[in-house]
Amino acid sequence: MSTSAPLQAFVEDELVRSAALIERCVADTLRLLRDRRETLAASAGEHRAELSEALQRHAARFQASFLAALRHGVRAEMSWRDDAAAAAPGASPAPALALMDESRVEAEIELSRAIQLIDGTAEWERRELQTFTSTLAGQSHVSEESNPLRPAVYASALWEAAGAVTQAPAARAALMRAGAGVLAGLLKTAWAAASSRLEASGVQPSQYRTVRLTPGTATSREGSPHAAARGGALIALLDRARPGVPASPDPAPDPDGRIAALLSRLFAAIRADAGLPGAMGAVLARLQGAILRLALADRSLLETLSHPAWLLLDRLAAASRCYPVPSDRRLATLVAFCDALAQELSRAELVDEATFRRALARVDAFLGEQRQWQLREAAEAVLALQRAERRDLLQSMLAQRLAEQMATAAPPSAVRRFMIAEWSRVLAEAMVRFGEQAEATSAMCRPSTTCCGACGRPTRQAAGAGSWRCCPDCCSACAAAWRWSSCPSHSSRRSSRR
Repeated sequence: MSTSAPLQAFVEDELVRSAALIERCVADTLRLLRDRRETLAASAGEHRAELSEALQRHAARFQASFLAALRHGVRAEMSWRDDAAAAAPGASPAPALALMDESRVEAEIELSRAIQLIDGTAEWERRELQTFTSTLAGQSHVSEESNPLRPAVYASALWEAAGAVTQAPAARAALMRAGAGVLAGLLKTAWAAASSRLEASGVQPSQYRTVRLTPGTATSREGSPHAAARGGALIALLDRARPGVPASPDPAPDPDGRIAALLSRLFAAIRADAGLPGAMGAVLARLQGAILRLALADRSLLETLSHPAWLLLDRLAAASRCYPVPSDRRLATLVAFCDALAQELSRAELVDEATFRRALARVDAFLGEQRQWQLREAAEAVLALQRAERRDLLQSMLAQRLAEQMATAAPPSAVRRFMIAEWSRVLAEAMVRFGEQAEATSAMCRPSTTCCGACGRPTRQAAGAGSWRCCPDCCSACAAAWRWSSCPSHSSRRSSRR
């Protein structure tokens, strides 16, 4: 299955437009490096003068390398898409292993930073463009693979361009960081303009697919607790803990000596677990004697993972992993409690299933009290997270409502994108901060109504100057909102100019 002709034509047009994009990127990056008032990362600040001079001298080489790498990356993405579509279902390439030196690791880190910056800055525009490229690819629903113009491709091209200017690792990384921020802002504008051109040409955006999962359709996985119980829970535990040491597949009850040997191997694997804090490993080791006595008296311990003894081991190990810092006082408190419990179990004259069930209940009660204490300590952080969650939910609802209003008003694309992506965030922040019925919130809602009505139908004389200039009351209200909102000021100024 080859790439559709409309998508191919669109991609080629965007590659042609990339020449002006990277030329603007070079100019803005030079301006950023030369302006001492701009705050840069520590590495970029140290090489500010050197990078500015090198980029000025090798600007043509920088642009040529970027365009060549971008074209190569886009073609590779499209080729991969065609190969994946033609491959047999379930077929996957064999994994390849390779040694990575320190320079390669640093390069991957810089690429990841640039990809995250681009994706975070222009996420809305990228998703909007994705709906149009899915239509160009002949797909009825939105697919991320339909858009070969991805942040990773641009970040890789920028890395190659930085290497054409300087080969010094520190300077190359610094130039990459300085240029990535500039490129992210330019791509935000470029992808929005691409969506507007496609919409103006009559391309209809695809819809997102809704997937419903029927209860009970989850596939079983090898090594599940039920599968382990059928072959002997202890044998399965040992197979997973020590895959290089064969264990007997015989599920029949073993003699006492073999049970002791199996338990010794199990606790040796627990002590060797690198993800387990050392203090907790010593605590779990003290339980070996009590569990051995229980296994010799009750063979059902070897046949199920739901036995209270296994649940107790799992609960203690999982709780200790919640505190990866050895000096955490919460870990010290947990270890002290568990150590006293383990000593009590090891000294008990009678050890049975009920003994471990009571110990498990005590651990759960202790963890519950510790959790309540942590919640009290983190009350402010929890409140902030709850407000952020409510703000995100409100923004999603408001964006949908604004989109419906914009559909009837038919405003310019720039106004529609600003109202749905940016202004919805301002309204959500106002509702969370002041309340939905507050006067301040009502004042924030008026510009959205004004924009849907007045800005959507500007006069012929004002159409060329931008629809925002048609409603000065809206502009003043928006400016007042931007002064206290957490939205970036440069985004508001850019959207207002549109």
